[in-house]
Amino acid sequence: MAPVAKRTHLGHTSDAQLGGSGSASDIYAVYDSTPGTGVSIGQIYSGAFLIEVGVPTLGNFHPELGARLRVQSLSRQPAGNGWEVTVNYASASGSSNRQPLDPLAPSFTSIEETSRRDDVEFPVFERRKITVPSEDSTAVEKLVWDLSDTENIERRDVRVLTAVVSGQFGTGPQGGGSLTIGSFVNIFPAVGNQINKLHTIGGQRWRFVGLQRLAQETESTPDEPAKWSVRYEWEQDPGIFNATGLNPQSGIVIIEGKGFVCQDPGYRIRPYTAFYTGGDPDDPELPPVATFLSNVVEDENGWTTLPGILG
Repeated sequence: MAPVAKRTHLGHTSDAQLGGSGSASDIYAVYDSTPGTGVSIGQIYSGAFLIEVGVPTLGNFHPELGARLRVQSLSRQPAGNGWEVTVNYASASGSSNRQPLDPLAPSFTSIEETSRRDDVEFPVFERRKITVPSEDSTAVEKLVWDLSDTENIERRDVRVLTAVVSGQFGTGPQGGGSLTIGSFVNIFPAVGNQINKLHTIGGQRWRFVGLQRLAQETESTPDEPAKWSVRYEWEQDPGIFNATGLNPQSGIVIIEGKGFVCQDPGYRIRPYTAFYTGGDPDDPELPPVATFLSNVVEDENGWTTLPGILG
């Protein structure tokens, strides 16, 4: 069954019925009655979805009072197995009671995907003959593993996703105003908390790089907060495939006497992974070992917490 909306509370109006300035607020329960399903945060913050299920959204008129009252703001909060959406109206006949637009409503001015090619340098190991004294002081030759002078550089094609969001979020009681260095630090901790987090966007995994640009588009007025433009950036790491198909031992494959870093038969290094190498200092005749670690933290919906973005 498709999601539905049910108006659970009809707000009071003042003299809007007579054409004067007035206000009202309605509350809608938005839910999906199919067991095991629900309404996602992406849907509840989509104007198109709200209209589809019968909830007036920004700029719409009141369902009973028509052009006398227009939607000026919405608020949303989880409720039970769905959401509670409060729709606030103000008089459409004048600006004296005008309320700011929903400061949380996303407005993507551009979404762009590009790519770049990164060079990843891998260490190469090889066996060398060294001479060491034995217990009876005679010279003994040994074959030990050491770093090679061989250069091993792989290309990695990285996809880059950028989204520019325009919205009314900033300082001040209504989410607008001017930013100072101090207020910037206080307003955007959510950005710093998400850096290097792995987000799932459109069914794909992206590493959040950070906030690349912040710019003020409009000045704040008594009626409306300032509008800001924010540019966020993500990267998608495809990893580097193992062209040999060989199965490594302790993260190393040996080809023609040389040791190459390799994570598994499919990948030299898997997506969103870092590595380090080392040998046994007590027995340098043993092959080196490569250890692989994830360099991100999974936070599937973390991107929805970024200022100005609601999935």
